[in-house]
Amino acid sequence: MRIMVSNILKNAIEHTHQGEINITLAQGKLTISDTGSGIPEKDLPHIYDRSYTTKVGGTGLGLNLVKRICDRFNWQISVSSVEDKGTEVIIDFNQ
Repeated sequence: MRIMVSNILKNAIEHTHQGEINITLAQGKLTISDTGSGIPEKDLPHIYDRSYTTKVGGTGLGLNLVKRICDRFNWQISVSSVEDKGTEVIIDFNQ
């Protein structure tokens, strides 16, 4: 859980230079949302791919690891994002 949450929060912090980051745990769902730079639509299909990154010096392992943890514990992860508006990651533990 610590690895998963820290990876998601690290991404939110790195991409939110101004604005806010919200963390909510309710009804078996963890939601982490930010008002940061967002993910370009063309990159969304690849965010879980191992070694896929758009960040200089990035490894592309963060969201791949988060996805693998979710799969291992049968949790559902969903990511929605709009470029220049922000990103929302929801982990549903009810699955």
